[in-house]
Amino acid sequence: MALYNYVNFITACDNKGGIGKNKVLPWKIPEELRYFQSITNGHVVVMGRTTYFSIPENFRPLSNRLNLVLTNDPELLKNDHGYDNLKFFNKNYYTNSSHNKNNIPNYQDHLELFTLSILVRNNPVYCNREIFIIGGEKIYNMYYNLLNRLSLDETIVYDLQIYKIYLTYIDKNYKCDTFFPKITEDFKLTSYSDKKYDEKENVNYRFLKYEKNYTILKVQKRNILILQKILLKKEIID
Repeated sequence: MALYNYVNFITACDNKGGIGKNKVLPWKIPEELRYFQSITNGHVVVMGRTTYFSIPENFRPLSNRLNLVLTNDPELLKNDHGYDNLKFFNKNYYTNSSHNKNNIPNYQDHLELFTLSILVRNNPVYCNREIFIIGGEKIYNMYYNLLNRLSLDETIVYDLQIYKIYLTYIDKNYKCDTFFPKITEDFKLTSYSDKKYDEKENVNYRFLKYEKNYTILKVQKRNILILQKILLKKEIID
């Protein structure tokens, strides 16, 4: 089993960072959907209930992927659906489990990460696959903020490491009402496609890929240690 699972984000945004309007995608770009399929195929996809039910019924759950759907709906949480690759869950899913949580830092603050890790690591088919957060806005924000706050040590404890952002940039303002989180400076743009054009949508777009720069985190950690030593030395002298 791998030391940890990579956690990626995949989204399509307009030129204002918008990802949806009135709970649906405001654009229809077939190649963008095929790109999503090719990137996430064979892996784990994590989404909210609204995003899951926005998928056309004959395409859900997404095939050849483990579909993990966050919800507080008690009926859905019974998981009486008959699909092996679909699990409705929430952060209380493993609250009463027998797993040892005593040595897990900030456990109560990270119930969502603990639950996600257990769900994936206990799945015999997908335990070594990558995890893709696919929306909507609240789910993106929650996991982006939680994973970005993890220290390098906590990354190992939770078996999760934030890795890449796959972002389709659509060069048009669709006046969306939901948005993707602002990408922070610790992510580096590592590749982008040629400009593409969708005739029916009359819009240009590109496929972008960002990667988490852990070198920045290591330098910051080193600088903090140096500063602590300087302050300690000053206290001794004073």
